[in-house]
Amino acid sequence: MTCPRIIPVGQEPSPLHVATDDASRRTENAENPAISNRFFVINSFADISMKVLKRAEITVWVLLWRDTRNGVAKASQAHLAVRAGTNVRTVRRALKKLIAQGLVEVVVRGGVGRGPSSYRVHGQAQQAELKKEGTAAR
Repeated sequence: MTCPRIIPVGQEPSPLHVATDDASRRTENAENPAISNRFFVINSFADISMKVLKRAEITVWVLLWRDTRNGVAKASQAHLAVRAGTNVRTVRRALKKLIAQGLVEVVVRGGVGRGPSSYRVHGQAQQAELKKEGTAAR
């Protein structure tokens, strides 16, 4: 009438997930330099650069870092302001300071009819300077 709730020994179902899947994912991520570079950028920002920034500047940098795809983040100042819980003027000031410190670099300046600006984020100012020197030497 009713099935017993206890499974007899030896009749347990096989596991659903194989443990080798997790191991193969770890090796794939270790071989992907974009992922390791992404962690290098956030770690160097948190350890070195963040301590001298104000809350709005940190928030804008983190939002840009989070939006980064293929090394570039595309975001309008209005959209950043909404997501940061602040106004556009504060985002402009934050971006101005981040650019001056070499933590953010404007790749493409946006505008009306051109779409949002494109930015490249750096974990520390030295990264931006080294990249500029590397491209100038070519």
